[in-house]
Amino acid sequence: MTPRSNGFSLLEALVALFLLTMGIIPALLVATASLRSSDGIRSGLIASQLAQEGAEITRSFRDADWFAGNAFGTRITTGDWEVAWNDDALTPATGQPLLLDATGLYSYAGGVETPFVRTLTISAESAFEFLVQSEVAWEERGRTRSVIVESHIYDWY
Repeated sequence: MTPRSNGFSLLEALVALFLLTMGIIPALLVATASLRSSDGIRSGLIASQLAQEGAEITRSFRDADWFAGNAFGTRITTGDWEVAWNDDALTPATGQPLLLDATGLYSYAGGVETPFVRTLTISAESAFEFLVQSEVAWEERGRTRSVIVESHIYDWY
């Protein structure tokens, strides 16, 4: 009769632990990389929406001028500007970051500081057209990233 063993030898336990570790470490590395990647994707999405918002706000100034009976370009001036959703005029660019308030809206008027800086560059292409470049830049893991939205605003009235 052979004696029966009721447990693992030290060598078997070490081999099992090694194999388990070799399976868990790559899974943890993939999970960590995907979390880092999702943060970058989230920041890029927020930045693109903020850049689009800058162009749309400038377009709303043209529309407001039309409704008020003002000449084309009354509230739109060439140069580098900052603007937020609740502004009624362009403000000279200072490089100040946008702030996130308690309601989840981005502006310059108080709230939690974010890494996003929006700059509108407006140039006159002709007497009937402005070129608006809305750039949102932010720092991410030591690198500066940016998104630029370009829009042409025409005198359609």
